[in-house]
Amino acid sequence: MDSCADQQRERPRWRALALLAMLSAHASAVSSARVAECTTVRPPVSIRRVAPPSRRLRAESEALTQADVVIIDGDNVRGKLAFRWSTRDLAERTAAWARELELTGRVLLFFDHGDAADALWTSDGLAVAFAGQRASADDQIVAAVRFLSQEHAAVVTVATADTELRLRCAKAALCRRHLQTVSPIALIAALQESGLRSEARGQAGADGPEPLADGDSGARAAPPEDAQPSSAPPPLPLVRAAADAPAAAAGLATVALGTAEQRRARQILFELAAVRKQLRRGCARNKGAKLTRRRSELELALWRLQRAGTGGQDTLAQRLAQHEPAAPGLAAKRAPPHAARTELTSDRTLNAEAFRRQLRAAGASPAPPHGVRSAPSLAHYLARHFTQQEAPATLAPPPALAAAGSHAAAAEPSAGGARANAAPLRSGARLLAVDVGLREGGFAVLDAFTGAVLACGGLRGSPLLCAPVVAQLRAAVTDGGGDLCRLVLEGNAHMCAPWREALLAPADGDATAADGDAAGGGVADGGAHVGVQGPVDAVSVSAQSWRATMLTRRELRGRLPAKDAARQIARQLLVRSGLREAASARLDTNAAEAICVGHWACAFLWKPAELPSAAVAAADDAEGAARVEWPWVLVERTVAGEVILK
Repeated sequence: MDSCADQQRERPRWRALALLAMLSAHASAVSSARVAECTTVRPPVSIRRVAPPSRRLRAESEALTQADVVIIDGDNVRGKLAFRWSTRDLAERTAAWARELELTGRVLLFFDHGDAADALWTSDGLAVAFAGQRASADDQIVAAVRFLSQEHAAVVTVATADTELRLRCAKAALCRRHLQTVSPIALIAALQESGLRSEARGQAGADGPEPLADGDSGARAAPPEDAQPSSAPPPLPLVRAAADAPAAAAGLATVALGTAEQRRARQILFELAAVRKQLRRGCARNKGAKLTRRRSELELALWRLQRAGTGGQDTLAQRLAQHEPAAPGLAAKRAPPHAARTELTSDRTLNAEAFRRQLRAAGASPAPPHGVRSAPSLAHYLARHFTQQEAPATLAPPPALAAAGSHAAAAEPSAGGARANAAPLRSGARLLAVDVGLREGGFAVLDAFTGAVLACGGLRGSPLLCAPVVAQLRAAVTDGGGDLCRLVLEGNAHMCAPWREALLAPADGDATAADGDAAGGGVADGGAHVGVQGPVDAVSVSAQSWRATMLTRRELRGRLPAKDAARQIARQLLVRSGLREAASARLDTNAAEAICVGHWACAFLWKPAELPSAAVAAADDAEGAARVEWPWVLVERTVAGEVILK
């Protein structure tokens, strides 16, 4: 009995063991099937063949030499190098490259900024153009492509990496075969190779006759005794993807490496190639930051070494006044990226204007230099679009205003020449800008000469139903001995008419004087005004007029982004005018738009007249004198397009 009971108790255990063995066998079979599926050979995938980078660079280099006109986006090329080169360095390199490849008179170099849209020819046959304050270099490049391809059927090559600019140029060109776009990397590589060849020829000419190249037959003509070494700019620093390090080392090997500086340059090249190779493979964040800093140090050391080896050469940089880009201080280096971009943006604005004035001082002229054979299409374009501008220290001609009768005509600005019947400015001239609304509005009083904001505020009520509104505006204009010379109304024409009549109508105390005044001093209604000693220019504009010039495309997407941008721009203008307390306080949106309208009108609607001696004498401090003499800038923005608030 006991043995049977033991067998019955052990029977479930054997069943459990058997079930476990069956489950393990099934699991092993499933895993083996999955492994077999993973090891199954799949058909090969077709891979699209892409030309190697060296072949693409070679093709783009040939496109640069075969074009009728070469247009270079200067700031875009400098941006590929993290703005390590100034505008002067790039112009010097481009002139030497064009002289070597016989492209003199066919290369146009565009830069952003500058106080006026100006185009100058250097003595080396290089055309340098500045976009000015009213447009960007992209707009000027598109206009140049449209004119050269459609008017002269010229083949134009544009060197830029901006995708939007490439699409705009493709639409502006006559057909596809009249436009070629190349990357800035190809241009940088061509400039660097040209610098290496020029340096090799210069040292070979100083040491002895240049050796014959492979495949040459016969003796090379000896250079004359009074011949000077070719003036070539120093080689540019080697940057990421600009040129292959072994190729650059081979170019330096053609030079007799006998000095310690040249041996050091060769060591830097090979170390730089090793650092780039590690960065291409990928690494951790900390190691990548260290390698990036090391790469920058090597590039800077190589640039200094090559810059020091070209002393004594008569280059464009030495003919110009020595102006180095404003280097950020220690505080800017430790600042966050946003603050660093802000400082770099202001530096680029000032450096562009400084370089333009240096070109003028160095003898650059709007006409091609004597002895330089320029492309007829390029010379025609520059003569048609740039030589009709004003002097370098003034703004470009503003748009025409269709004036009807007297100075108080209300018109919408249109493209064309300057306003012919604009009233001359008097001492203490003021510009009153009013943002007209149905129940609410805003006003701003600006100096008509400098564009500085003097007063601003909001308005409540209609001018026909609320007399204190007009009295408030007249008190703001006449404060400090001001004289109303210009009136700008922003809004609907039917809403602006009663405001114009109320502001230009004579006051109660001046009714007697208005009867005795002949012709009303050039005002439409023929009356004399409080604080007005001469004619007044009154203009009504729409919101789209000034927004299209002062706001970016992102800010023009809707009503709320446009108003937010107007408040930011108004705060910047208040700070530039010395009203920091008003900029930090709560700012009415209508008053902010009035400030923007007035500042836009000072720069675009009227041609700035000659500054009176009283205005210059009133600026006792250096900051005030600089504000009077220096033409104003519309909006200061960062690289990302954000408004700068200091």
